[in-house]
Amino acid sequence: MIRDMTRAGISPASRADRVELEQAEFQFSVANVRVFESRDLIVATDKFNPGRLLGEGRLGRVYKGILEDGQVRAVVTYSKCSPK
Repeated sequence: MIRDMTRAGISPASRADRVELEQAEFQFSVANVRVFESRDLIVATDKFNPGRLLGEGRLGRVYKGILEDGQVRAVVTYSKCSPK
């Protein structure tokens, strides 16, 4: 929301307004998060098939996951050595 307001040339009038808008934006983004069951991720990555491995980063390995509806998602497997 704030980014949209800034792009439109509208600036929040006060710090309280900015905080309120940031909280609303966060709540909107959290409300739209989809949580997957581990079995769904196993199926989507074909049992974490090495052929679906996209790469490895600081947090762990990243696999290409294909959901039942055909949507493609990156699936991160966190390694034990990941920074917390």
